[in-house]
Amino acid sequence: DTDLTSEQALARAEALRAVIRTAAGEAPLVSTAQLQDLGVPGVTDTTLSLAQRLTSQTADDGSEVDTIAKIDALLADALVALDKIITAADTNTALEVDDPITAEHYAALGFVERSALIIEAYNRALNTDGVFIDTLGSLPDLEAFIATYDNLVAYAQDPETADHVPEVTDYETLGITGTQKTDLLPIFNHILANEQQPAVLDAAVMQALVDNLSDAIDSFQRYSQDPVNEAAPTPESYQKLLLTGSEEVVASINSLLADADVLIGADVRTEMQHLIDTYNALANYVGNEAGASVPTLSDYATLGMAQLTDARAEAFLASFWPTVTSAEIADASQLEAYAEAVNALLATTDATVETVQQDPQAITTTQLALLGITVGDSDLSAIRAYIADQADTAVADITA
Repeated sequence: DTDLTSEQALARAEALRAVIRTAAGEAPLVSTAQLQDLGVPGVTDTTLSLAQRLTSQTADDGSEVDTIAKIDALLADALVALDKIITAADTNTALEVDDPITAEHYAALGFVERSALIIEAYNRALNTDGVFIDTLGSLPDLEAFIATYDNLVAYAQDPETADHVPEVTDYETLGITGTQKTDLLPIFNHILANEQQPAVLDAAVMQALVDNLSDAIDSFQRYSQDPVNEAAPTPESYQKLLLTGSEEVVASINSLLADADVLIGADVRTEMQHLIDTYNALANYVGNEAGASVPTLSDYATLGMAQLTDARAEAFLASFWPTVTSAEIADASQLEAYAEAVNALLATTDATVETVQQDPQAITTTQLALLGITVGDSDLSAIRAYIADQADTAVADITA
């Protein structure tokens, strides 16, 4: 350009050298101002990274970008491709049969060496309602979208190779909603990296899995709150929440969930796992398993036996449980009956010989039988009087 001053000519020559350096992958890379000085249309700070990436993918000797015309052509295709992808995301037409987004569109933006499966996966995500002009309206948005999806695919294939564990914002970037639900994200990440790896290639399938998992989580709360009208959680629901130790005790745990004293709050998985662990610990103690711990009043409260508040009950049951079988604690109603029987025993102990027969809380023949003491109705008064006459130590354990 003969109209340039010597200073302007030097600046333009330096800008062209910067482009050639960028092609060779050498710093400093070409800047927005330098590309604008060369008259390249469509280059802004927003699209600079695109220009640099595309330039760096050309021949190292700079032969493909050594004129303004070549640089224009390189970036023109990219800007057209960017506009097409953004429009497709906003109109859900990325998979349009007659005019889909292709590998060439992504390559024009520098996203090369993507398989047909990955290209289709990108497009399926572009077609979700959660990806549109407000979330994917610029080059940085698209770069974040591609990087997020690539990281998710890497995580599904091998979590160790991913840049980071997928987060709620990652899934939202891909148009997948609902992963912010308490407990859901780590469970979903787990199944995506294990039994549901193929799902990573289809955003709609991932959304269906999230919705299904969300419903499984909710099923525990719903049944806990309204066991009469709601369906009990299935073994599959327990598996979906990755609840361990539930395989053989689903029916027992569901009976506890139906107990009015057992309510599951927002932290469903943690609370359910605690319930399962507590029940299994009791079963292990009943079965005289090595290393089994003596259940505490706190454990009984977890199992819906909140009426047990007396330390004497804890001591009595510690000696009593080894005398029963696992089948005799398999249901919440059985545990409830034991708790009522123990409290009745303690109430009888606390009464006097003179008042025990009229005490509505005094133990019955049925409750005595439940505790392993068989007496006839004719002997009940004598047994009650005997218990009322004893010291607390008389009910310290079952042998007393």
